[in-house]
Amino acid sequence: MSKVYKVLIVGLGNIGFLYDFDNKQKDLITTHAKAFEKHKKFKIIGGVDLVQHNRIDFEKTFKVKTFESIKEGLTNLKPDIIVISTSTNNHNICLKKILDKRIENSIILCEKPISDNIGETEKILKKLRDLNNYVYVNYMRRADPGVLEIKRRINNGEIKLPMKGLCYYTNGVYNNGSHLLDLCIFLFGRAKNKKLISENIDINSRDPNIDFHINFANASVTFLNIKDLPYSVSTAEFYSKSG
Repeated sequence: MSKVYKVLIVGLGNIGFLYDFDNKQKDLITTHAKAFEKHKKFKIIGGVDLVQHNRIDFEKTFKVKTFESIKEGLTNLKPDIIVISTSTNNHNICLKKILDKRIENSIILCEKPISDNIGETEKILKKLRDLNNYVYVNYMRRADPGVLEIKRRINNGEIKLPMKGLCYYTNGVYNNGSHLLDLCIFLFGRAKNKKLISENIDINSRDPNIDFHINFANASVTFLNIKDLPYSVSTAEFYSKSG
């Protein structure tokens, strides 16, 4: 019998649980909780959240225990997979608490960004990997069937390289723009060089809105931020000589 992986969800807000709480469309999956619930290889064993009514709703929905702190959750449960879907500024705090508990041999799926400090992020990731943990950031476009088809066509030469691209995003380079940046890395290889286009940057912002250009191994792509919109934008256009 194949293994069923035990899942602890830390952060029972929108992306963790709430988007699907009142969702009546059975086939529409917009949260970690519903995605794991629908797959027979996974079993949700608990949740963690500071907000009591989120915990109560989660307990009623999945018939599992919940906890107010990640420390309490990891003390009482032994998950194979830990999902971190808390508010952005708590991602690295949760990872540090996992380190404090000396968790080993686990899979950790973290919402982006892990931190706004590259040096701090690299140190945390190294310590987690030293304990034989696997850490993944939830850049979900890497698993999108359409993206995988584009990747396949690039790899077999149906789509000719190099390519040129234009990406538009709103709501910060870390939270939204990084999805498009990771998509380009996945399709075209690592960045070779970069150029900042923006002239005016709010240096006090934890998630700046900037325009920039990057030459990847197999593409040249410009990223443009659209400010002051009441809705979210995340689009990418890629052009090849083959179409």
